[in-house]
Amino acid sequence: MATKVAFEFDPFELVGRDKGDATREQRREILDQVADFVLESVLSDVGESRSPVTGRNFKKLDSDYAKQKRSEGGTPVANLLLGGDLLDSLLVRKKGEKLILTVSEDQMGKADGHNNFSGDSPLPRRQFVPEEDETFRPAIRAGIEAIIDDVLGG
Repeated sequence: MATKVAFEFDPFELVGRDKGDATREQRREILDQVADFVLESVLSDVGESRSPVTGRNFKKLDSDYAKQKRSEGGTPVANLLLGGDLLDSLLVRKKGEKLILTVSEDQMGKADGHNNFSGDSPLPRRQFVPEEDETFRPAIRAGIEAIIDDVLGG
């Protein structure tokens, strides 16, 4: 069984805000908006060969794999998009008053290969899901805080 690649987070805690300032309805709205924003941000960053965790560019593809990827109709950049099934399986779902960024079960092995949560992957690390002791890059956290401010009217 593949190592579970998932990041569970409370948007309020992530940006150092008190959720007590929000009504139950506002918290639900914030969760919905943050879920959409995080999914879009992760997909956008990965599409630009950038880690949504570190903000750094992914290591370039080695020349052999770049040629293979090009021959299969892909672009020769590290965007995790050769077949599309990994990124198509990316989801952000609610769990109580928290969110979980993960991939579908059938893509866990591939996700671990790139994120290397298990520590066993020989692939270059192209991290798109934070580990437990990590978070998103500053611009994503700022976007989450802006959503909270907007919903709370501040």
